[in-house]
Amino acid sequence: MMITHRQIEAFREVMRNGSVTAAAEYLGLSQPAVSRLIRDLEASIAFPLFTRHGSRVMPTPAAEEYWEVVERSFIGLDVLDQTAQRIRAGGHSGLSIATAPVFAPTLLADAIAELARRGQLQDMGALHITTLPVVRQVARRQAELGLNMASHHQHEVDLVASHAVGFHLIATPNHPLAGRDEVTPEDLAGQPYVGFDEGTVTGQIQGRWFSTLGTGPVFLLRSYLANVISAFVLRGFGVSVVDPWTAAQHRMAGGISCPMRVREEMHIALIKPLGARLSHLAEHFVEEIGRQVRNLNEA
Repeated sequence: MMITHRQIEAFREVMRNGSVTAAAEYLGLSQPAVSRLIRDLEASIAFPLFTRHGSRVMPTPAAEEYWEVVERSFIGLDVLDQTAQRIRAGGHSGLSIATAPVFAPTLLADAIAELARRGQLQDMGALHITTLPVVRQVARRQAELGLNMASHHQHEVDLVASHAVGFHLIATPNHPLAGRDEVTPEDLAGQPYVGFDEGTVTGQIQGRWFSTLGTGPVFLLRSYLANVISAFVLRGFGVSVVDPWTAAQHRMAGGISCPMRVREEMHIALIKPLGARLSHLAEHFVEEIGRQVRNLNEA
């Protein structure tokens, strides 16, 4: 037996709604019809999708794994449907960008503002900005582009461009490290410190630095967000090490910053769905990110 679109649609709605009855109501079918579609699908793929407990159905582990692939396929269909609706309405598809929160209020906002200043956003439709998880959103084609810190877990996506920038110390103007031309991890030994959560790429990078020291900084608190870290540093909770754009905003808010002398740099990655072709607007955005990084490194 061949798998049919109707069988997959029935499976999807049972998984989404949690019951055959709700799926039948959503699809406008009878409950027996949905049950028959599920049975036919199970016969076609030769493994069970649900265990039945009276009127209830529970997905099997195999169903959960199958569901991920099915949902990814339907996300692609949903995007096509939304695009068709915008075209019928006389609009444009726009640009959807998934970004790590660290770049959303700084690098991404600066790049978008510059594109708008040059008139490259006119008549291009809406911009959709989302945050974590960047790689998953791009892999599932929920975003045309992803802007994040490079990692080794970027499967099912293509790398469009990558850039490297340095890290910067941030502190209050009266801090003993203020006025330095540069700072090393050794200079932070014993210093009160506002760090990144260990689950972030930045937190893992800095964890490697400090693990080699006999005495590391004293962590007072941790956060996922660079702007939150900057806010606590400004209020005297210690020092921190952040990306150069957050450091610039920290200076504008009254703090100080200086470069960190470390061998490891921050790597910025621009990614797209595997095999996808970028729109002209997405290409402009990629070029502008590169220009922003070059200007920073040349300053």
